[in-house]
Amino acid sequence: MQVTEKRKWQTTCVDAADGSGDALVEIPPELLKEQGWGAGREFDLQLIEGAIILSPKAPRVAADAEG
Repeated sequence: MQVTEKRKWQTTCVDAADGSGDALVEIPPELLKEQGWGAGREFDLQLIEGAIILSPKAPRVAADAEG
């Protein structure tokens, strides 16, 4: 496995404005392009020492149609 240098990105959270108390995280377009991320990508979120850490979830595998 190749180890790469971790980079930090800074952004803001925006109130979803739907009464849920949820927040939206605006990911910079250059990061989306660099990582090949698009709409619908899901992330795990952790709060570590005051920083919000986003880690992409593995893509979902489609359920077997034969069950």
